[in-house]
Amino acid sequence: QLRGQGVGALLGPDTNAQITPDTIAALAATGLPVLTPATGDALTEVDTANVIFRTRAPERVLSSAIAAYLIGDLGVPSIVAVQTEVEFTEALMGFTAALEAAGRTLADTIALPGGTGLLDEVPRLLGANPGAVVMWGAPEDAAALLSALREAGWSGVFAHRKAEAAVQSGVLPAALGDGVLGFDSWSYADALPAARIFLRDYVLAFGEVPGPLAVA
Repeated sequence: QLRGQGVGALLGPDTNAQITPDTIAALAATGLPVLTPATGDALTEVDTANVIFRTRAPERVLSSAIAAYLIGDLGVPSIVAVQTEVEFTEALMGFTAALEAAGRTLADTIALPGGTGLLDEVPRLLGANPGAVVMWGAPEDAAALLSALREAGWSGVFAHRKAEAAVQSGVLPAALGDGVLGFDSWSYADALPAARIFLRDYVLAFGEVPGPLAVA
């Protein structure tokens, strides 16, 4: 039916939360190429028709990158993972696997779907005193947790999956976000010439700084 209407390709879904086996089956049934910026690892694994194409790297690549940077470049001695968004379960699994491949394990893992009781875990984190906390969760959760940790005197590395978006939206104040690591498919701070040209053209056209989704 879509082909009859002159549709040549489909764009989306945009988020991992929209990706389910039923969604993928419905997309594949169209027989049309599907270009999606969703980053879930299982997205293409269950696409038996090979019609789904990624426009952003999958979560396992992002998780491996931040793991390699923390233990390889920064030499962080211990890491605690915090997750408050269910959609990033695969990402946390990929991060854990990347550490194990390098002969390392997490010092602790805190999983609180929805972020309920997150600040109650601050004493637990301070007791572990990790060299780094890596978080997958809402920007509001990340800002609240980081603020509590800094106020308590913790000075370790804080990495957040959506750090750049959190700062851009104002949820994570710039002063608090100074030094926070983010890991995504693109950053407006990318120094490559092609990225700088795209950033300039996008700002001139739309009057705002693009995010990873806009680039995809």
